[in-house]
Amino acid sequence: MDLDNNALRAGAPADVRADRRPLRILTGFTLPLASVIILQLVGRQAIVAGLSWHGQAHGQDVAFDIAAFVVAIALSFLACAPIEGLGMLALAHGDDPATRRRISAFAGLLTLLSTLALALLAFSSAGFWFISNVQGLDDELARRVQQALAPMVLWPLILATMAMASGWLKRGGHGFPLAVANVIGLATTVGLVVSLPAVGMDPLEAGMLAYLTGQGLRAGLLLLLAARGREPDSPNAAPAPPPGWRELTGFYAPLAWNSTMMLASRPLIQWFLARQDNPEIVLAGFGVAFGISQIFYGWLNDLRSHATAFREQPQVLAKLPDFAIGLCALMTGLMAALFWTPLGRLLVARLMGLQGEILDEACAGLAVMAFCPMVVTLRAYYQGLAVLHRQTNSYFTSAIVRIVGIAAVLALLPGLGLNGSVLGTCGLIGGFLTEGLALAWSLHGAVPSLRLRAAGQYGQ
Repeated sequence: MDLDNNALRAGAPADVRADRRPLRILTGFTLPLASVIILQLVGRQAIVAGLSWHGQAHGQDVAFDIAAFVVAIALSFLACAPIEGLGMLALAHGDDPATRRRISAFAGLLTLLSTLALALLAFSSAGFWFISNVQGLDDELARRVQQALAPMVLWPLILATMAMASGWLKRGGHGFPLAVANVIGLATTVGLVVSLPAVGMDPLEAGMLAYLTGQGLRAGLLLLLAARGREPDSPNAAPAPPPGWRELTGFYAPLAWNSTMMLASRPLIQWFLARQDNPEIVLAGFGVAFGISQIFYGWLNDLRSHATAFREQPQVLAKLPDFAIGLCALMTGLMAALFWTPLGRLLVARLMGLQGEILDEACAGLAVMAFCPMVVTLRAYYQGLAVLHRQTNSYFTSAIVRIVGIAAVLALLPGLGLNGSVLGTCGLIGGFLTEGLALAWSLHGAVPSLRLRAAGQYGQ
């Protein structure tokens, strides 16, 4: 790899790394991280494809099971919103043993709360009421969603482990191990998606089990790698005290709030879509469009990690905005070339096994989602600035604005004749855009841009 991980991890002087071209360094750091997210998203789409292929083979209602999977995943992630930002916490707060123990204890409490929330959704009558009434689903679909949620009570522990281990590895500049662990996890998921229904297991339950097994294996590998790759202590510096609970809470509360609002946007969109004609088809089409499009733009969210990872390399920081713009243009062009042409429909039909109205809804949503790279890159850049300067209070405002933006779009666009998955994807993009603009407004004048910071016009 072009990126000298040892130099980064040891905090080598800038002149040791200055001879490396900044764009090559950024590329070497980004490619493994992008592959991690892409492969994880491919794993989810493999489950959707399995539901489609196995459902058609056995004469099942494909739209019904895909809709149940889409809603179950969205609710699982919402219940785990308090632990979504643990990776940023580990990234920002050092890597010494005392800090790791403190962050792990902090994460343990949040993981317990998320597990209880998921158990309530999956096993209680109150959870059934929430799924059927708040999500606007009929009783049969709500029961199917609860069936899919049952094994997901293990998800909070897996997610917390992955998030913290990934944050520590990113802080040390270790991108490649993240990709290796994810390849192993994806292979496990795909293998189980294919094999479990073949031996008579319910396709939806098999999909959830396959996802958890693959991600659990990945979490274990990442934890092992993070334990072996701890950032070494400086020989001339006294050990710094670990951050206190108040400091961790003050830094993390805005991140958790932002994650909650971000993940609440999916159930909010689903609530609007469930009130349209043929809700199972609309929900399934939107879920497919959202999942496939994330493969192209979802990894751009990780640009928010770069500013902190290269905090001691001014030449690299100065090039990060140009690098982000280039990636944004590349992904926008690629999505437009695919989903604004018949090629996209052909690929979705062949790879996902979709046909008829579900295919129509998915392709219509994907055409709109081609605009996502632009708004996601904008948001990720300002999120990175906020984390670098520990100005995460800006996340409070931006999270609220995101929800308001989504609700406004979903309420207004039906009056213009837009509905179905197109309505859902427009709402999603509206939320991304308003959130990014709110972050930019909140941080304007409060923190320097990466170029100004790199030029030394602001202090550390």
